[in-house]
Amino acid sequence: MGAVRAGNDLDQPLRRLEAVLQNATASVFLMNDRQHCIYMNPAAEQLTGFTLDEVLAADQPLHDIIHHLHPDGTPFPMHDCAIDRAFPDHAKTQGEEVFVHKDGSFYPVAFTASPIHDDTSSTIGTIIEVRNIAAEKQREQDLRRAIEEKKVLLQEVNHRVKNSLQLVASLLALQEQSTVSPELKQSLQEASSRVGVIASLHNRLYQTQDYDSVDVCEYLLELGREAMISAAKDGVRFHFSGDARRKLPISDAVSLALIVSELILNAVKHAFREGNGTLELRICETDDCLTIEVIDDGCGLPAGFAMTKSKTLGMKIIRALSRQLRADVSFRNAEPGTAWRIAVPTSR
Repeated sequence: MGAVRAGNDLDQPLRRLEAVLQNATASVFLMNDRQHCIYMNPAAEQLTGFTLDEVLAADQPLHDIIHHLHPDGTPFPMHDCAIDRAFPDHAKTQGEEVFVHKDGSFYPVAFTASPIHDDTSSTIGTIIEVRNIAAEKQREQDLRRAIEEKKVLLQEVNHRVKNSLQLVASLLALQEQSTVSPELKQSLQEASSRVGVIASLHNRLYQTQDYDSVDVCEYLLELGREAMISAAKDGVRFHFSGDARRKLPISDAVSLALIVSELILNAVKHAFREGNGTLELRICETDDCLTIEVIDDGCGLPAGFAMTKSKTLGMKIIRALSRQLRADVSFRNAEPGTAWRIAVPTSR
């Protein structure tokens, strides 16, 4: 490349300004103190459909040429126009408006109107930058439509899932009624309770419009109350304490809810054989761990009980789901009763 020639035209401020305005993609209008347009760049001509010569020949405020009507066809007085208030208010204004094209069509724009001052700080005109936002508005409209369609779809999915869960629960109930074996009846009741846990979580997610996560404290409190109702032991009191504000993804929430439900139902069924006592659910969190405790003051676990060796379905479920959550599940003698602790690492 050759050396830059001294005295290049771009060294002149007016030449540089003209080059910028002529090639800018944003539409620029220069207004005088009568709100008449005395300059518009090529982008502005393309935006409005009017040439600068046509606007100059009209000899009227630019507002009366490109902004004189509302989209519904009613007149739009200039004194109501936020763009034109920049001059009398001596202040920059920004916002969105709808312009009228030369062909009579309407189109949305985003604008910035800034007053121009002379050496004495008097306002002598306005410079207006305008951008056509029709494509953005169309995308917003498409997004709103997609969201509405998603809501309708989710409503339909919710309806079908609820029906499916009700059908499963009904089938389990029918099977239980026709079964004479006490062991099988108990198994069917437990299966029905597990279906109820999933149904409850699904219903909460739908009600809160939060389709991918659930508030731990709120849900486990509700779960505990429902579990106590399903256990139908009036003599067992239920206490809850929790200060966690964490939300869990739906997949983790389902696993955790099933573990807590198993522990609550096991305590009600085995720890309170006399029918009286207190069951407590505690929840707390740190930066890297969510801890849930299920504590009863019942008769305690059998001597020599080992969680890893238990062959009951409930313990198998707890072991499997705790591995899925990478959670540590442990228990201790609460003297009286038993305290179960679930520690879920939140840094997973």
